[in-house]
Amino acid sequence: MKDSIFHRLLVRSGALFLTFMFCFTTLFGIRLNVNAQTTYTVRLYAGNPGTFDTAQAKKALSSVSSDISYDKKLITIRKVPAGTQIQFYSSEAELKKLVTLPSSSKYVPKGIRESGKDNNTITGGTFTVNDDIDYVVGYAMPDKLVEYRIHYINGNNKNNEIRTSETHYGEPGDSVVVAFPYIEGYNPLAYNGRLKLSSDEDNNDFYLPYRRIATEEEEEEEEEEEEENNNANNNNANNNNANNNNANNNANNPATPTPADNDNVNIEGDENENGNEENDENAGNNEPEDVIDIEPNEIPQADYSEDDTSEEDTTESDFNDDSKDNDKDTKEKKSGLPLPVLIIIGLAILGGIIALARSNAKKRAAEEARKKRAAGDKPKKNGGSSKKKPSGSAKSGSGTPKKPKS
Repeated sequence: MKDSIFHRLLVRSGALFLTFMFCFTTLFGIRLNVNAQTTYTVRLYAGNPGTFDTAQAKKALSSVSSDISYDKKLITIRKVPAGTQIQFYSSEAELKKLVTLPSSSKYVPKGIRESGKDNNTITGGTFTVNDDIDYVVGYAMPDKLVEYRIHYINGNNKNNEIRTSETHYGEPGDSVVVAFPYIEGYNPLAYNGRLKLSSDEDNNDFYLPYRRIATEEEEEEEEEEEEENNNANNNNANNNNANNNNANNNANNPATPTPADNDNVNIEGDENENGNEENDENAGNNEPEDVIDIEPNEIPQADYSEDDTSEEDTTESDFNDDSKDNDKDTKEKKSGLPLPVLIIIGLAILGGIIALARSNAKKRAAEEARKKRAAGDKPKKNGGSSKKKPSGSAKSGSGTPKKPKS
């Protein structure tokens, strides 16, 4: 009886426990499901005709802690908690930095709107996330557009265009960055140019200068001309040195007038030397800059004659310096062998002396050893206390020889 009661209590307790566990897990699972549905995904589309500047977009959304992926046409923000407020931009000026448009486009970004709605629903750049939602950048014609023209020229000549000029449109006061396109046979002054548009369309001509690349034949001709100029300058330098020597000799003789042209030649040489130093400094500045400001109707300043002037006209002072260097080399040659060679020779001589001294010491030691051996062998040969036994078969004891047997 007692066993049956205990058994019924055990069964009922187990059923209650299982019921409790079922209700607990069901409620907890529902709670987890609710929590999983409180994060949303927001997609921002660049729309046509623009693209996103991903670097600027990362700065604009740097305060958002959700998972974000960036693309030129789409920015996706994942796992955004419900009720989160996101600011994409605060003004149209900031939106223009986020969106890049073709230079030929007549539209400007005005704001963002929900996907599937028209531009009349364009809102600001701040929104609250309460559901999965898609936004698209909306574009519109600006209140006023001005025309601006870009000209591609060779050097500093506005009339020497190397590519067909282009016409674009923009808003007055806008700062537009244009890239220097690749033109075969020419190097650009910079990679990009920054333009400031004026409300006066007549004042919106911008010139992008290039520099022509010399061909191999032209380089060979320049080298030949340079060699001829160097030879001519060498002859002039020799003549000038001779004139300077004559001037020095004449200075010691008051009766002979000093030529007046020598001083002028030296002054011109100094001026040319300074000019060559400036050209050498500018010669290393041929690498295009990243971005330059281009004023309307003006050509950015650049020295396009560097290669033509930096290697021409070697001055008298340059040749004088060369002659001084040659004199210095001659003096060094007359002064004897170089110091390192002298040191090596000295060490060789010292080593020979040391080797010779060691050889003599060994010889002296060997001679002394030989003399000692000779001195030790003399008593044994001369006799001293030891005497030689007489020859014959006689033995010690009797000195009389035995008679032979018959």
